[in-house]
Amino acid sequence: MSRSEGTCCTTCGRRWTAQGEAHCAVCHRHFTSYAPFDLHLRTRDDGETVEHRDPATVTTRDRRPKLVQVERSSGPTWATAGERPAYWAGVA
Repeated sequence: MSRSEGTCCTTCGRRWTAQGEAHCAVCHRHFTSYAPFDLHLRTRDDGETVEHRDPATVTTRDRRPKLVQVERSSGPTWATAGERPAYWAGVA
């Protein structure tokens, strides 16, 4: 693949061209940037083990979603809830 074609995960085949996006090589979910990518990770009590959470389950203390899925030309992508324009409200 040439550089102009973007980046590709050799395991799942996901391709993207946007700079700054993050792709999890373990669970193969895709994120708009490293901020939502980091939110889907959690370190267990042992301080060593990292768990990859389903982004749909990452919520605030009052159970509001921290991450929302948006559809991009490259496929489903997870974004922080405040990243979406107001007129996209209710669009998954």
